[in-house]
Amino acid sequence: MTASGERTGRRRRAFAALLAFGSGVVFAASTPPLDLHAGILLGLAGFALTLELAHARTRTGAWYGWLFGLGANVIALRFVPEVILRFTPLPSVAAWTALVLLSAAQGLPWAVGGA
Repeated sequence: MTASGERTGRRRRAFAALLAFGSGVVFAASTPPLDLHAGILLGLAGFALTLELAHARTRTGAWYGWLFGLGANVIALRFVPEVILRFTPLPSVAAWTALVLLSAAQGLPWAVGGA
């Protein structure tokens, strides 16, 4: 593969990863207070488009599925840091770390779906 072909492939993978994460965010925008109900269909269509554009095989499909789930859950579970800060003596860093780790774990079923 030539250098320009490798660069194009890298850009395509980066675009697909960004599209997967962004589709997850749009998907989660259907939750209150935004209530963008069309976000469900738009997010899932974006996820399907990601898998199609990336010619995703099992491993890459799982990666894009996990990114989709991560994006969706970071938005859908945005209340977690506030709950941790209110009801525990943990610092803000721990609360935000908990959000990211919980979102990453909740993205695993989407990884299976992407595979």
